[in-house]
Amino acid sequence: MPRNVYFSQGTTPEKRLHEDIVIEALKIYGHEVYYIPRKIVNENAIFNEATLSQFGEAFAIEMYVENTDGFEGDGDLLSKFGVEVRDSMTLVIANRRWEQLISRFLDEPKGRPQEGDLVYFPLVNCLFEIKYVEDESPFYQLANVATFKLTCETFEYGNEALDTGIAEIDDFETSYATQTQLTLGAGSGTYVRGEDVTQTNSTSGITVTGEVSGFEIDEVNGHTLNVTSQIASDGNNTGFTITAGNVGNIIGASSAASYAITENSDTTNGGTITNLQQDPYDDSEDFETIGNNFIDFTEDNPFGEPRLQ
Repeated sequence: MPRNVYFSQGTTPEKRLHEDIVIEALKIYGHEVYYIPRKIVNENAIFNEATLSQFGEAFAIEMYVENTDGFEGDGDLLSKFGVEVRDSMTLVIANRRWEQLISRFLDEPKGRPQEGDLVYFPLVNCLFEIKYVEDESPFYQLANVATFKLTCETFEYGNEALDTGIAEIDDFETSYATQTQLTLGAGSGTYVRGEDVTQTNSTSGITVTGEVSGFEIDEVNGHTLNVTSQIASDGNNTGFTITAGNVGNIIGASSAASYAITENSDTTNGGTITNLQQDPYDDSEDFETIGNNFIDFTEDNPFGEPRLQ
């Protein structure tokens, strides 16, 4: 063989020792974070992108923050769409610790962290989305790769379901997801904030699941229930519908509360649109109101030449 046979690129004990030293350094200088794998519920086959995602697990693990002078990226920007936070950072995670604490517990074990997964950083109470995973740096010291480098950016929450069991993480959904307010009729029990609620169509067998963000008892005008993250068992983001015929009551998973729905956000079923936006920086309703005042949506092409009669 062309190489010198008396010098190796690292024996198995040497590689293990190297990994042990790296892991010990990460435990000393790193931070305890939560790794949150993404589950794709529905995917756009044309654009090959997720249209509906869930985050149902969180794994505690140590990671080292490589950028020591603060967050990188564009920082906080004031744009025409409001304030945008574009902080980014690079995290280092040990290969062996990834396999020990995360990979083997996944439904489909992965060889490395995946783009699109989340990292919760308790020190700053912020969620970061993994944008890129570098799996060859440092470049094959002792002929192996001991760490992964995760390039992360501030996660832009878009009503995804967060059910990790970690209160600090799940509270992002309860506090910031768009709520749908349901008017309730006959029933019993008291829903608990944060619990899952379901409604089943006995004919189709499809079950819609959501999360309680608020419950108000009003014996005169009817009880109201605020829910977020409505997802149907067939993978669509179908919402709750009025209880009638084959469509049953909405039932709490832990409280066992059960009520009929008399009004919801589906106008085709005779309900009223009652969506409650919780994000204090959300201006979508203002844009819609202003747009309705100066754009004539009765035209076939409101932005082009008028159609000749």
